[in-house]
Amino acid sequence: MDLPSLIGLLAEEFTGLGGELVTDAGPASVHTTGDRVTGVRTASGRGFDCDAVVLATGADTPAVLRTLGVSLADRTPISLLVRTRRVGVPLRPVLNTPRVSIRPTPDGALVLDSGWSEEEVVRHEDGTFDIRRSTVDGLLAEASAVLVGTPRLPLESYAAGPKPIPADGEPVLGPLEEIPGCHVAFTHSGATLGLIAGELLADEVLTGRSHPPLTAFRPGRFHPREDRTPGTDGG
Repeated sequence: MDLPSLIGLLAEEFTGLGGELVTDAGPASVHTTGDRVTGVRTASGRGFDCDAVVLATGADTPAVLRTLGVSLADRTPISLLVRTRRVGVPLRPVLNTPRVSIRPTPDGALVLDSGWSEEEVVRHEDGTFDIRRSTVDGLLAEASAVLVGTPRLPLESYAAGPKPIPADGEPVLGPLEEIPGCHVAFTHSGATLGLIAGELLADEVLTGRSHPPLTAFRPGRFHPREDRTPGTDGG
């Protein structure tokens, strides 16, 4: 899945159906009256009144929830993505191997990452981080080693940033019990889960009907209420 292409397609469909897409608005905040959602405000001061919000702000989701007085356990790492130049490698599927994951792009390049490379990111107390060139070269070498002919993979670019992962590694999808009208979508697996998660969450927001496939992934699992009656569904 090429995410920029998918995002462009979905945005076009959304606006074609009458949706308003606001870009480059900066950080937004959820506003409540009493304990219920009443709108969203952007950094520029523009407001959107509403009775339901889906909070899907990636790695910033736990921080946004803290402003609403809700805690969400988080283990978001800093992830490194390495991109090669266009290479003559006839790879079509995504490869997930013990030492490297490889995703081919539509223009013939490869995008690489791994778990071990995340651990080599140097994080500083002020929130900044550094990437060692040896880590980048290591990913290129690992990728070459799993491809037929061990081709040379020239570096195009690399970048690092937070990769959203909930504390237990599982998606967080659904309404907040503490704030009626506020729904959460917080997961690393956006490419593979985004379409079905969006469809199910949208239906829940519009109809109030819970979808059983989402039951195990509710936000409330991190702070269950002690006063729940056994056998009831807190989601």
